[in-house]
Amino acid sequence: MPEGKLLLDPPLLRLESEAGHAYLSLLLHLHTAGSPQLRAAARVEARLAALCEANLAAFEARPYPTPTPGPRPRGGAPGRPVRGQPGRF
Repeated sequence: MPEGKLLLDPPLLRLESEAGHAYLSLLLHLHTAGSPQLRAAARVEARLAALCEANLAAFEARPYPTPTPGPRPRGGAPGRPVRGQPGRF
């Protein structure tokens, strides 16, 4: 495998995702249900902003393939599921 193209361990990716979800849930709970003093002491707004910036930076850094235009599926509006097609409802 070429250097720099190492695959991450799938269980570690799942754990990282779960930890990020728990962190976000905690911050959102503190923001909505916490007292103003607790929100200020925990710097909730600053932590939420930093988390959003980190997620956007990670999303922006990922290489995504450019979509190629293709024929639209028959029988439904764009973006709506169509019965009888693989991967569709």
